[in-house]
Amino acid sequence: GLDSVFFNCDDTDIDTVKVIVVNGMSNITPVLKPARLKHVPEINILMIGNSYSADCMRYTSDIGAADRFKINYGMLVRGAATAKFHYENMEIPVSQSQSAFHYNGTNMGAATLKSVLEDERYKWDYIVIQDYGTHLVDGSEYNSAPVAGIAEYVHRKSPESEIVLHEIWSNEVGSSDGVTVTDTEFQKVLNSRIHERITKAAEDAAAAIGCDKPLRILSSLNVIQAAREYVTPEGLDIFNTVFDKSKHTFSDDQLGGSAGDITGSGVGSQKIKVGQGLLSDADEAAGRKRLHRDGYHVSLLGRYLNSANAYTFFTGRAVSGNLFR
Repeated sequence: GLDSVFFNCDDTDIDTVKVIVVNGMSNITPVLKPARLKHVPEINILMIGNSYSADCMRYTSDIGAADRFKINYGMLVRGAATAKFHYENMEIPVSQSQSAFHYNGTNMGAATLKSVLEDERYKWDYIVIQDYGTHLVDGSEYNSAPVAGIAEYVHRKSPESEIVLHEIWSNEVGSSDGVTVTDTEFQKVLNSRIHERITKAAEDAAAAIGCDKPLRILSSLNVIQAAREYVTPEGLDIFNTVFDKSKHTFSDDQLGGSAGDITGSGVGSQKIKVGQGLLSDADEAAGRKRLHRDGYHVSLLGRYLNSANAYTFFTGRAVSGNLFR
């Protein structure tokens, strides 16, 4: 007995409307014409790296959702993995792989670069290569061959994808991971070494795939260093903290996974979640806030800053006014 059905298309994300006439319903009329239905843009990003990959882009999809931009995010990761590790294990049997593939926050199990790139369920717009390790900051001569080798392999397997390099940050002052960060000036020296090596890798990787311009670099280094140097109107360098090992335990450092939020149980977990408690007594007294959680990885705030930077890098959209917090 119904002559027509009206429905509102103002907020729909679908591209087309399928209409079915049932039991004499002679007229189904959208309030808006189909041409005006809103389309949500979508991109797919794969990062090849380690736990720093989560620190780089953990909230990028959330920022996109708040901006009506869908970002599918994959990671091929193993803890502390270097580019050399990924290069040497690109085509080993999946059953022997130490790496895991995470997709949109879900651990999909063991994988290799070969298995991920050949999986027809995924089409990558961007593939990000990350190098990591003491060799980025020590005085040795940097070997960019693993990065270039991965780039060549990726380009051969997925020629439509843009290959990008991820530039990681130096450690917190007071921390030591092969090289001790003695003070803020030496921290800047280490940043310069990282940038010099990743710039070289971008040039060499471009040459390996026949590109006449260096590959683009997604720099989390610049974001974290800018935060360290930020000074409040009251004159406090609020994120320029010094790592205090006495405030940390092994469980504090290991909270969360390479793909997950910083979660866990116990006092250490709660300290990290609220961003305080693991600060040195001097930093806490001064009112500083944590940008790092263990001297190396970044805090929830650091993850947000990196993710906002990555969102703008890949989409060209600003994050000012974005409602995700």
